Amino acid sequence: MGRNDISCLVSLLFQKIKEIKFSFFLSFVLAIFLVLCNGIYLYSQDGAKKSEEPPAYQLKFMPPQTIRHVYKMHDSTVVTRIFSDNSTKKYIREVSYYFNFVMPNPPKEGFMTFEVSVDSLKYKFTEGEAVFEFDSQADNPGALTFEDLVATIVPLGNEFNLTYSPYGEVAKIEGERLEFLIDYIKQQKNNPMSDAIINFVWEEGVSLDRLKFLADVRKIFFPKEPIQIDSLWETAIDLQLDYINFFDTLSAKITKYKDGYFHIEAVSNNIQAKNKAAKLYGIKTQLIEVADTKGEGSFKLVLHNRGFVSKAEAKYNVEIGSYIKKEYFKQKIESKTTWELLKQYKF
Repeated sequence: MGRNDISCLVSLLFQKIKEIKFSFFLSFVLAIFLVLCNGIYLYSQDGAKKSEEPPAYQLKFMPPQTIRHVYKMHDSTVVTRIFSDNSTKKYIREVSYYFNFVMPNPPKEGFMTFEVSVDSLKYKFTEGEAVFEFDSQADNPGALTFEDLVATIVPLGNEFNLTYSPYGEVAKIEGERLEFLIDYIKQQKNNPMSDAIINFVWEEGVSLDRLKFLADVRKIFFPKEPIQIDSLWETAIDLQLDYINFFDTLSAKITKYKDGYFHIEAVSNNIQAKNKAAKLYGIKTQLIEVADTKGEGSFKLVLHNRGFVSKAEAKYNVEIGSYIKKEYFKQKIESKTTWELLKQYKF
C-alpha cells in the first residue's frame, strides 16, 4: 500500500468518525427535544386539569354589622287529626311574624350577638266554616281569647338578644323584657288557682325552641372547609310543626352560585319529635307527648356572599302518633314556613 493509499484511508476514517459524532449529536439533541416537549405537554395537561377543576366556596353566616335586617316569617300549616274511630278534625293556621335584628357590636371570641325585636303579627285560623283572625297593626285586632291564638301571640312585642356560638348553633336567648315575662310566668305557675296548661303555653311561647325557630333565619350549619357545587354535607336542623318540637338531619348541597347568592337545597333524612310535651289545639285536658313520627321534608336557603340570608323555606309532611289518655290517634301535619328579607337599613 502506498503513501497515497494510507492518506486516503486515514481521511476516510476521520470522515467516518465525524459522521458518527454528528449522528450521535443529532440523536442526543433529538432526545433532549423530545423530553422537553413531553414535559411541556405534561405541564400543559396538568395546568388544564387545574383550570378545569370547579371552584370551592366558603359559606359563612355573618350579616354586616350595624345593618338592621327586617324579615317576614310566614307559616302555613294544615292539620288533620284522625281518631281511633276514623273521625277527623281538620284546621288550617296562617301566621306571619314581622321581626328585625341587628348585630350592634363585632363578634367576640367567635360569639355573635343580635338584638331581635318581634314587631307585629298577622294570624288566621280556619276550622270548617269558622274563621278567627288577628292583626296586631289593625284598629280592631281581633279576639285575644281564642285558644290557638294564645299560643301564637306570646312572642309578639318581645325584644331579646340571640347569640350564636363559634360553632354556629344558637347558644342562648336572653334580655331584660324577656326575663321579666319569664319571671311573671313562673309566678303564675306558683298560683294554685292558675291553669297549668295555659301556663305551659306561655312558657313555651318564650322558650329557646320557639324564639329560635322564629328568629334564626339561617337554620342549618355550614361546612368548616370550602365546598364545591353539588357536593353534599350533613347538617342538623330544629323545627316547630304545629307547635311540636322536632329535630332532623339533612343532606345539603349548593345547587348554584349566581349574582352573589348561594342557592342551597337540602332533604330530610330522619325527622323525629323531641322528647318534650306539647299543647295541641282542641285538646284542653292534657299535654301531648309524641309516641311515633314519620315523614319527609325539604329545606332551601338563599345566602348572600356578604353573609346575610335573603330567603329560607322549610316544607314538611309529617305524621305523628300519640295518645289522649289511652286512646291512640294520628295527626298529619303539612307545613310550609318561609323567612324572607324585606329590607335592610343602616342602624
